[in-house]
Amino acid sequence: MTKATDISLIIPTLNEENGLRNLNSRFKKTKIREIIVVDGGSVDKTIFIAKKFDAKVISEKTRGYGLALRTGFNSASREIIGCADGDGTYPVEALPEMVKYFKKNKLDFLVACRFPLKNRTSMPVKNFFGNILISSITSMLFDFQATDVCSGMWLMNKKTWNQIKYKIKDNKWFFSNEIKIEALLNKKIKYDEFWIELKNREGFTKVGNVWFIGLSVLIKILMKKLFSKSHA
Repeated sequence: MTKATDISLIIPTLNEENGLRNLNSRFKKTKIREIIVVDGGSVDKTIFIAKKFDAKVISEKTRGYGLALRTGFNSASREIIGCADGDGTYPVEALPEMVKYFKKNKLDFLVACRFPLKNRTSMPVKNFFGNILISSITSMLFDFQATDVCSGMWLMNKKTWNQIKYKIKDNKWFFSNEIKIEALLNKKIKYDEFWIELKNREGFTKVGNVWFIGLSVLIKILMKKLFSKSHA
């Protein structure tokens, strides 16, 4: 019998019925204790499907990837908080092994690292080079080593979130980068990466113009470096 995975898993959604339908059977294997879907106003069957696997659904009227995660993190009841996308690209079935690694190594923050890609078709070429570039520039500017600061799947202790959430200002796509920067810079936070196999996306991406978002993220990284203060 599969041991229950005692975490709160946050999934931000916007019209992800195809992805959630695919994730349904995969969730059953993990036996995750708490799944929180934060929905930004889906008009398809996203909420209906989420409720089928007993997820707690929170409607967030103001859209924003980071805001959805922030809302979910603040609503989590478990001591370990995780997040993943609703499009089926991240292997939620790997979460039990991630939790095991997280606890064994007494970590505070663990990123599901997508690189090196096992399946090159799982990520568009422009996204691939953009992710590598952003992680490389971030590591260089802040003087640490991070392979995947853009990953949308990670684990952290609830106390870690409470410790750094006030330093995270962005509520959109940069939220994912900013939370990792804050975790990496804080000497009290034990940070690591765990390799996962990225899957092919289900449904259409909601990201929009990848080039524009990538450029805006790079600008925000530079601004954060310029105006950052000393960390604990």
